[in-house]
Amino acid sequence: PPYALESVVDMTAGLLRRLPAASRSRGLVVTGGGARQEQLLSRLRAALRLPIDVAPQPQHATIRGLMRLCLQPALADGLGLRAR
Repeated sequence: PPYALESVVDMTAGLLRRLPAASRSRGLVVTGGGARQEQLLSRLRAALRLPIDVAPQPQHATIRGLMRLCLQPALADGLGLRAR
């Protein structure tokens, strides 16, 4: 439904505002089921005005990324994910 689509876009915009500017400028890679929703991708591109890409094999991308962070925790330093 349109209200759900707008909620996702608003939530994503709010999360991006909390990231350092350098991280935001690289754009966004969409994973999971949202990566298969062309209407969502189009709305994100219009609202965020950032590069929006779809991960290869988006259904597995989140778990692959989490596995990389578990195996190489230093990767989190460049993402601003570590608790201070």
